[in-house]
Amino acid sequence: MGDPRIDDHPAAMFPRTGPSRFLMTKILGSSLQKSFHQLRGVLALALAAAATLACAQTGFAGDSTDSKDTKAVIEKKAESRVKFSYLLDAGITAGTGAPKDNQLFGRLFDDRNGEPLVNQATFTVERALVPEPGKLDYGFKLQITGGTDARFLNPIGEFDRLSNGRYTFAVVEAYSNLHLPYLTAGGLDFRLGQFASPMSAETIYPPGNFFYSHSYLFNFGVPFQHVGALATLHATKSLDLYAGVVRGTNVGLDDNNDVLSFLGGFMLTLLDGKVVLAGNTSIGAENDAAFQGAIGNNGHRVDTNGDLRYYNNVNLTYKATDKLTFITDLVFTRDDGFQAECYGVAQYATFTLNKYVSLGIRGEVFRDEDGFFVTQFAANDDVVDLQRGDLSNIDPRTVGAGGGTTIGAVTVGVNLKPNDHVLIRPELRYDKALEGRLSYTDSTQSHQFTGGIDVIVTF
Repeated sequence: MGDPRIDDHPAAMFPRTGPSRFLMTKILGSSLQKSFHQLRGVLALALAAAATLACAQTGFAGDSTDSKDTKAVIEKKAESRVKFSYLLDAGITAGTGAPKDNQLFGRLFDDRNGEPLVNQATFTVERALVPEPGKLDYGFKLQITGGTDARFLNPIGEFDRLSNGRYTFAVVEAYSNLHLPYLTAGGLDFRLGQFASPMSAETIYPPGNFFYSHSYLFNFGVPFQHVGALATLHATKSLDLYAGVVRGTNVGLDDNNDVLSFLGGFMLTLLDGKVVLAGNTSIGAENDAAFQGAIGNNGHRVDTNGDLRYYNNVNLTYKATDKLTFITDLVFTRDDGFQAECYGVAQYATFTLNKYVSLGIRGEVFRDEDGFFVTQFAANDDVVDLQRGDLSNIDPRTVGAGGGTTIGAVTVGVNLKPNDHVLIRPELRYDKALEGRLSYTDSTQSHQFTGGIDVIVTF
């Protein structure tokens, strides 16, 4: 957890998608045939680029005077870099108060009270970049998941109408990479396709997080995924700079407006990797065209192509010792259309007792200034309809924070790793609306206590 490097994020919607208080939805089915067309569209850009790069590299080899045996060795070496992996993650969360609909406010991926969930069954194939001085390199990654997490991981136009059930399917990442040994000693990398957002100390891929539950910052303050192009300049051994153009926040094959977004940031590594500072920003018009002319705060009428949303994230990782690590995660997000903003900080500390047991704590304060961002989604497809601006049939139990709300949360947990393939993550968590707003347990309580546990198996 906490490594902000883009290449390591497997990693953020409803701030991403639009205002919680303008909710209503419509279930639109989609045929299996249409879903296959969507998959083909998602993968075409990344796979075609990867194939082109592979052919280009083969062409360079063909231009040389290498023997057939040497070429065979090169091809075998390249083939060995393609890695396949599989993951299964299942867990359960139970809380006090027993909400009537089993819905836990402020949660997404662990949102059901007392109900076992198969969060992810994930398949990954990847050829990671291994840059060498003066050499071209290419890579790619495809990550597909099925389970309850996938409800929140389908960008617009990608399987988001495949199912309105709790279990569905999502393409998490599908991109190609190209490394060019130019401009600096470290060179320049290009990424094209769909990739997890570099924002936040937490990630979509479960092993990247110490805790089973996610922070409010991750759930509601930053994007999850982007589709577009991103360039990374390895300016020095310590500094990476990156910038790109993406279709928007959680926007896939169908754009929800006519405007592209900027994504950029930096990563600074100091003291032989003991300190890592990363800053990220995403700027673009993110509200769906259906919100055109809607009245936001202060009487402002939304211009879906002109009003921008600004996501800003800074996270700092400090490895104090070989066993003790601190992470600070900061978020500030503003939507000009609805004149709303949120901000917060999450502080993590983890301590490794031995190779089998680690301890962790996370404290968080998150301010939803206008009750716009934090949302409890009752129906499985409410988030899909909100992302698309389809407000005709949202489940009435889907509610926001109910006005300006400051939330505090503390989570303590243990990581148990009996072997290299199994990770068990029990945790206890306490959430509190600090002004006393009744946000939890069917909007009857100002606080919520939960215990959760999940088991991750990788192979």
